[in-house]
Amino acid sequence: MEITETRATPLAGNYDLIVAGAGVAGICAAVSAKRLGVRRVLLLERRVLFGGLATSGLVGYYEPLDDGKGNRIMAGMSQELAELAMKWGYQALDERWRGFPLHGPEGIRTKFHFSPNIFALALNDLLDKAGVETLMEALVVDARKSKDGTTVMVETRDGRRAYLGAVAIDTTGDGILLDRLGIPTKTGQNWFTYMSYLSSLDYARQAVAEGSVGHLNQWINVGSNLFGTNQPAGLSQSTGTTCEEVTFLIREGQRRLLQKLAETEGNDRDITALPTMPQFRETRRIDGKRTLTGKDACKHQEDTIGLCPDFIHPGPWYEIPFGTLYNQADDRVLTAGRSISANGWAWEVTREIPVAALTGQAAATAAKLMLEGACGAAAINLHALQESLQ
Repeated sequence: MEITETRATPLAGNYDLIVAGAGVAGICAAVSAKRLGVRRVLLLERRVLFGGLATSGLVGYYEPLDDGKGNRIMAGMSQELAELAMKWGYQALDERWRGFPLHGPEGIRTKFHFSPNIFALALNDLLDKAGVETLMEALVVDARKSKDGTTVMVETRDGRRAYLGAVAIDTTGDGILLDRLGIPTKTGQNWFTYMSYLSSLDYARQAVAEGSVGHLNQWINVGSNLFGTNQPAGLSQSTGTTCEEVTFLIREGQRRLLQKLAETEGNDRDITALPTMPQFRETRRIDGKRTLTGKDACKHQEDTIGLCPDFIHPGPWYEIPFGTLYNQADDRVLTAGRSISANGWAWEVTREIPVAALTGQAAATAAKLMLEGACGAAAINLHALQESLQ
């Protein structure tokens, strides 16, 4: 049985750029667009915290901006957000990398833990200062293409609304806008992961001894790491693209966490934060004009929009092609963050916070050129894009 909807959805606004999803990539896209002079920018967020996995997902860990050989190879908003994460929180970066010089100690990387809650507050302030118009509890439910751009429909607590954007950027992390528009996508596979923040008397003693509150809360994971280690027996991988998969992950994770706590003494510990979003790594990504793979390590890309390191292995680096941000089926819609077109280990490398910032900034820069030229992504001047990013 199918139910046909007959209700009308009011057009609530007309924008130059609509950014769907206010994780790191979406925030960097919206802020960059405003700084570049895009006048009407709307940022949509389905939750009540900005930052996505970095905040709601409790992934309070900033991956390195360096290549592991003592060379910082990322800058722009990737560096700006790293500085922002440290500005209001505890200082967990090796002091020899403070200020992010071009060169630092080999073998010591520019990675650090930060407070997800304080980072969320700082991101809110960043959006304020940039003058970005935002809507929270605005869930993207559908979208339509037209000659005027992309109409994005969102469900809010006061009903369904529609917003028209001449250009749209999907930074939902799950390719939701891409999927609703019928733009070709690929799905990934995810190990079972459920991380929370645990505080204990032992952690408190360590914090006092070392003079840093950064030790008060530490991860407790009742599932697997990114390599599948500690995957619970009997549980298979999932795409993370269905309501049922999300429900199972959250509820099963909470069940296993409670069982884990039963092994400890109540006066000795507390769970200080639970994730308020699923911690899937690779759900749905665009099937782009270009697809970055592990074989592209240390290779120059003619349409490069930036450089990122391998956050695990010291040495390798990747140039990210502009073609990973769009599909020819509708090149007025871009994507950024963990839904760019990458595969295998390259998908792992490009789903990290610094790369989300990089691709968000690049997508906004491309959107500005698309608006100026009244054209799609494939028709913009690539040299102008690269010069602007430089």
